[in-house]
Parts: sequence; C-alpha cells; structure tokens
Amino acid sequence: MPTLEVNTNVHGGATNHAGPSTPAPPPLGTLIDDGTDAGALQLTSVLGYGGYGVVYRASAPAGTLYAVKCLLRSSNPNNPKQQQRQRRLHMREIALHRLAGAGAHPGIVRLHRVIEPALPAADGSLTLPSPYTFLVMDFAPCGDLFTLILHKQVYLGRTGLVARVFAQLAAAVSHCHSLGIFHRDLKPENVLCWDGGETVRLADFGLATTERRSKEWRTGSVYHMSPECQNGNSSSPPYSPLANDIWSLAILLLNLLTARNPWARASPSDPTFSAYLSSPRYFLPQVLPISSGLNDVLVRALDVQWERRETFGVDGLTDGVARLAAEADENQYRRLGYLKPRKSGLYAPDVVFEGGMARCPWEVGMHIPSGSSGSDGDANTHHIRIPPELEPKPDVPPKNAKANVKTSSASFGPSVRQSPTDSMMVEMPPPPTPAKDVRSILY
Repeated sequence: MPTLEVNTNVHGGATNHAGPSTPAPPPLGTLIDDGTDAGALQLTSVLGYGGYGVVYRASAPAGTLYAVKCLLRSSNPNNPKQQQRQRRLHMREIALHRLAGAGAHPGIVRLHRVIEPALPAADGSLTLPSPYTFLVMDFAPCGDLFTLILHKQVYLGRTGLVARVFAQLAAAVSHCHSLGIFHRDLKPENVLCWDGGETVRLADFGLATTERRSKEWRTGSVYHMSPECQNGNSSSPPYSPLANDIWSLAILLLNLLTARNPWARASPSDPTFSAYLSSPRYFLPQVLPISSGLNDVLVRALDVQWERRETFGVDGLTDGVARLAAEADENQYRRLGYLKPRKSGLYAPDVVFEGGMARCPWEVGMHIPSGSSGSDGDANTHHIRIPPELEPKPDVPPKNAKANVKTSSASFGPSVRQSPTDSMMVEMPPPPTPAKDVRSILY
C-alpha cells in the first residue's frame, strides 16, 4: 500500500499532508458526505478544539447548521496498539452518545449521524480508511454554559432560572444513569445552551463509561473531579463513576450560582480543599455566599465518602435545590450590585453581586482573578489562602470566620481536562494550529 497522503478536503480543494503520527485537521471549506440522502455538509468555521479533535460549525445545502466533531486517529503504522486504543475510545463515545440520546431525550445533544469518508487510493478509488470520524450533532446557537456564566452573566442572581436549568441538567444525568452510563466529565463547557440559556443539553461522551466501579484515575476535568477519582493510584480501591458525577453536578451548581469554583482541585494538596476537609459542615458558607440550607445539601453532595454521596444520589441533590429555590424571590437578586435581600433560598442573605460574580460581604472591592488559562501548571494558582487563625478544627464552626478571611475562593476558569478527547462548541476564529492541545477559551 502506498504512503498515505491525506487529502483533507474529501471532495477536492487544498491538500494537507499529515505527519507520520496524527493527521492535520480538515481545512475550512471541506465537504463531508456519507452518501446518504442526508447530503453533504460543509465545514464553515471552528467552534472549539483540543489535542484529539476539532469541533466545526457546518452547514447543509438547505442552510441548516450543525456542530461537527472531528475525531482524529493516529496514522502511525508503527504503533498499531495506539490506533486500536483510539478506535475503541471513539467507538465507545459514539455508542454511549447514541444510547443516551435514543428517543430524542430533551436533555441530551442529538447525534444525527456519523460520517467516516473513504479517501482516494493510488488508483483513484475511494478505498483507503479515513483518519477522521465526524460526529454530526445539534448546533447550539447560544454556545456553552461556560460562556453564559462567565462572559454573559446570564444566571447570576436569578435563582429561579438557575433552579430550572440545573433541573434540566440533573434530569439528563439521571437519564444516563438509568441506562448505566456515567458521564465523568460534567462541567460548563460540556453543557450546550439554547433559548438564551433557558434550555440546556448535555454533550461530549468522550469520557463516559458503563463501569459501575472504575480504576481509571484522573479521568475528567480537575475543577469538577471528585477526590477519589483525582487522588487514586494502582493500590487504591475502585471508585464509583456515579458518585463522581454527583460531585461534579454540585460543583457545576456553584458555578451557576456564583460564577466561581470552590477550589482549584479536590486534593489535600490544595489549601482551600484542605480547609474544607477540616470542617466540611461549616467551611463553604465562609468563602461563598450560599444559604445555610444549600450548604446542608452540598455537604451531602460533596461528601468525601463516595458511598454516602452515592446513596444521596442525583435526586437528593436535585430535590434539595428545587425546594430551596421555591423559597426565594429571585426579583430581589436581579439587579447586580450591593444589596441585602430579606431572605434567600440558595444565596446567603448578605450576598453581594460585584465584578460578574457572587461575593461574600468581606470580598467587596477585592480583586479576584477572572480565570486561568486552564493549563495544568496554573490549576492551583487561584485557591483561597487560609490564614492560620481561620483553619478550623474538624466539624467545629470557626469563630469570626468572615472577619478573618483574607482572600476569595477559586476563580472560575476553564477546566483542565485529563482525557483522550476534547470538544467545546464556542464560536471562535480558526486556530493557527488546531491539532495542539490548547483551550478554546483563554483569558
């Protein structure tokens, strides 16, 4: 067989010559087609990219828009095991996405079709296997939840909207769990938005699994990964991917409410998380403006004993949030600025909205970094610095904690994903080198 030179525009146009290991992504203008009546799609712009794939916006001849995730496969003939592993991961993602979206569940991004075009052989016939697998999905005109939280501040102070959106997301996760599918990468970047943020759907099943107990450590994104998944090793007992999803949902809820992360990573090496471990019942309300009722719910959803968290379940978290949200008057929070509402269901009574985030009163006027680049090296740079006098004894409420706290909780930035695939569907200019593992949102 002759050396493979990938014509990335399957139906003509510029030719890119891939390297010996990973092919170059298809250029804009590429037409992809599976020969069915659905017709060809043209890749028109880049929505997001990562180390093992690119997400494009694509248009059909009738003008319908789609998001197309292009999975790249190694073409190195000297490493067949890598090729086989990538192929298994891609097929698992496709199978689990199709299963989760069967019946057109309203909370799952629809996977319309999978295209694997053949490429020209030396004799001109379309017989060589393509290094690309294209997943054709719903296009989200409002982008992802990360963008709406941080850049557009759609949810800040809107208790009712937060509760409705969180209920949709939790229902999608519960649906997956009922099918034996565990997502393992729940984060704002993997939640796509419609109707100005009123409607959300879950995307990206690249790390999903059907294993009820797993020893695949550090699978997911560091901000949203549970401690048992993040800190395990070969001698550790397996963890529960279901309980890992519950943890991620709880962090995602805090993202919606406050536009912040409680810590950089759920590891004892993180000072903020270490302080939480010392006093899980009382710590969060000292650094985030959440109500005591929500803290009671989060203490169970963020229980470091995953067996108890698994028993609490997605339903326990969802029901608690719905009950508390029903007690709040969201109109009291709608105006951004310094205000003290009479009561709160999810927020603390003295919450302050300033600088695009929810703050405790002692944080007013403080400079809190807007985010990080998401690189592994700086994932720990935006944690709260706990002064010695605030470090509590286990399960003992700290005295005068609010007066002693000096800095804020972790900033809200793109998650550091440890994964074989990556997809984000946020509108952006085409990247100069889309095959490199960089984030689609930087600050």
